[in-house]
Amino acid sequence: MKLSFDQYQRFQPVKTLLESLLSQLPSQWNVLDIGGHPGLLEEFIPSPGSYYYCDIITPQERDERFVPLTGKGSVKAPDQSFDIVVSIDTLEHLPPVERSRFLQETTRLAKAAVILNTPVFSNTAVQFERFLNNLYLSKGIVHDFLAEHLNYQLPSRQFIEEWYQQHSFKVESYPQNNLVMWFHYMLLQFLGNTQFNDTHFMEKLDRFLIQHASLFDDDSNPAYRRIFYIPLKKQYDISLKKVFAKSRQHYAPPAMSPLLFVENHLLKWEKTLLQEPTLGFAHLRGDQTLGELLPPNTLQLSFECTFPQFTGISFYIGTFQHATLKGELLLRVSDNSTTYYETSFPLQKFTDNSFLEWRFPPIIHSQNKNFKVEIVPRQTSAGKSITLWMDPVEVPGFSLKINEKPVKAMPLLKLYHMPLKEGEARFFLHEKKYHDLQSSIRELLHRFAEQNNLSYSENQPILSLMQNLLKQHEKSHITSIRNRIIEHARQEGTSLPATDDVNHLLNTLIEYNREIKLSNRKQEERIQSLELQNHFLNSLCNTLLSNIQKTHHNFLEDARSLKEYIVQKRHNQEEE
Repeated sequence: MKLSFDQYQRFQPVKTLLESLLSQLPSQWNVLDIGGHPGLLEEFIPSPGSYYYCDIITPQERDERFVPLTGKGSVKAPDQSFDIVVSIDTLEHLPPVERSRFLQETTRLAKAAVILNTPVFSNTAVQFERFLNNLYLSKGIVHDFLAEHLNYQLPSRQFIEEWYQQHSFKVESYPQNNLVMWFHYMLLQFLGNTQFNDTHFMEKLDRFLIQHASLFDDDSNPAYRRIFYIPLKKQYDISLKKVFAKSRQHYAPPAMSPLLFVENHLLKWEKTLLQEPTLGFAHLRGDQTLGELLPPNTLQLSFECTFPQFTGISFYIGTFQHATLKGELLLRVSDNSTTYYETSFPLQKFTDNSFLEWRFPPIIHSQNKNFKVEIVPRQTSAGKSITLWMDPVEVPGFSLKINEKPVKAMPLLKLYHMPLKEGEARFFLHEKKYHDLQSSIRELLHRFAEQNNLSYSENQPILSLMQNLLKQHEKSHITSIRNRIIEHARQEGTSLPATDDVNHLLNTLIEYNREIKLSNRKQEERIQSLELQNHFLNSLCNTLLSNIQKTHHNFLEDARSLKEYIVQKRHNQEEE
């Protein structure tokens, strides 16, 4: 079964919740999935549960699992026909006036509990969905689901919880799918599937994300979805917080997209996936400092790695006035061609005279490679930054520079590596190294820029680059539309206001065309009126002419008769 990572994130929490209910459910229990076409949730139903689904889409072939709907939109089944009623990403596709009846139907059909997993309204979610929808529209594609979300508006958490509470049901909800992570995944999906029709890339990415879902399945707020649990009997009352706290570890979303794991912020790893790192090198003696790190200074440490799978580094840091620290520290790990890791760390979290450690995905085959570690202070000032403890000696294989100027010093540091067992923690996608995915994403972005004549920066971080290209593309698309509107207006012989607001231009042109049509309609009505008048005058003239002709004819006849009468009269007189 092929699933996208977004689909997996919808179904897996339902499975987790059902597994926690197994001990309370009867030996032969069943589930109804409302809006569940084509039945993908069945793979997530714990044994021995029986799965049924209903949907407005009727399967083409006979399906014993399918429960039809009545003509009024209700499920064709008696009350309490199913132990559990589930609905996933369905409520938001119903008009708001139908949602209360939908919620009522869930409680009518269920005996034990109702589970809803649905996107919920927030201003940020609406902005993200509108941006994604506009991207698809710019390619001439109508994304049905996003269009319905925007048309009907996402249901609010308050509406769902208040409805069940007003009808005397207990309801509890829990966040699912970090909104920022969801948005970045959808951007990658747009680029991979729509822009280049590169489904192979998305299949690899989805497979990898699902395989390591515990690292990327983040339920921190702000959340795109919430899972709602409504127990209908006291014995099924459980705590969602306890259920999901046991099922996963929580990873705070980094400043950059969690999905761009190939270069960013994988700071925690499950022990079942990775063993603890091993110390590969350490320099721990030295009682001097490099001086306060302040912008625009950049510290650069270069070294040749002597061990495989380089995976972490820590520096011994000191502070000047701990209570007033302000700003952040950027750390970047790279070689001559690839940036493997880049992150920012708030200075307020630094502890004086301690090692600060950064962990990142193991860099496969790092042995004998030359690496560069850069530390860049940002938005800080004198007395509010940190320093590095160092030893004023040169160490073979290491070189330190500040603003490209060599410094005779060795920071106090530790380097870590990850001795990998065969088949363990191999960050490959079909025999490609994890950082090759970074190159694949950059290649997609590069092609996107070339095809749309956009400026492309090789050194820009992936997320910033993606957002920059999409903004350029949107602006270019709007400019193209504006030019077409102005050209159409010129051909129509009208002038438009000097503005970049495409909607205003379009509305002005529509209003102008409406006035032209109205004027043409009035002109046509006037012409028709004149034609009717002309027809009437012609008829009148023809009638008058006919009458004149008849009168003239009668006059001639009368004159002829009168003449004949006079001639006859004279003839009679002469005979007498």
